[in-house]
Amino acid sequence: MKILALDISSHCGWALLETVGNDELPKLLEYETVHLGQTVFEVSDHYPTNYRMASGLMGQKIVDIVTKTRPDVIVIEEINKAKNRWSQKYLDWIHIKFLDLLIEKYPQYLSKNLFYIDSSQWRKVLGIQLTKEDKKKNAIISKAKNISVDKLKEVKKTTGIKGKVNKKHVAVRWVNEKYNLTLKQKDNDLAEAACLGIAYALGAKTCNGK
Repeated sequence: MKILALDISSHCGWALLETVGNDELPKLLEYETVHLGQTVFEVSDHYPTNYRMASGLMGQKIVDIVTKTRPDVIVIEEINKAKNRWSQKYLDWIHIKFLDLLIEKYPQYLSKNLFYIDSSQWRKVLGIQLTKEDKKKNAIISKAKNISVDKLKEVKKTTGIKGKVNKKHVAVRWVNEKYNLTLKQKDNDLAEAACLGIAYALGAKTCNGK
């Protein structure tokens, strides 16, 4: 079974995986991050036309991924709360536009082969969480940051700690370790898409929208 996992946003990470057997990690066939290339406000300066146009452009790019990969199942990360109102609205609109375009071209997916999985669920299945060492380094950075900018720079220089480790860092690290890759932090969207697909293959619980 081929699984297309999507971390949908204006920087859509995707991964195509193929199951190989029960309790085994699926094969990671392809992965990429697709960018819109411009912001909502660069697409058009008129509201809400800008949201409609931008989400339509991104939705089509994601449908093109489906056309390219022809998966058996599509798995999407459930929408999380965004940082601000405009990004939340844009994210919601991309999801809606993608589904509208998908059902026009490939209605078979909407009936039984498309699932959403909450980010907390796939992280739980894969055991993706900060280690004690991660938390220790984060505490050092936080303490130095509370003192001064100069102290923060000094601590980073003397300890070699570049900054705080978050869940996205851990996802990149996990995929690199399991698949012998060299993804960078900028690849976190595709790394999380891969984690999403892997978790689905390993039996992660899907979301019913509640």
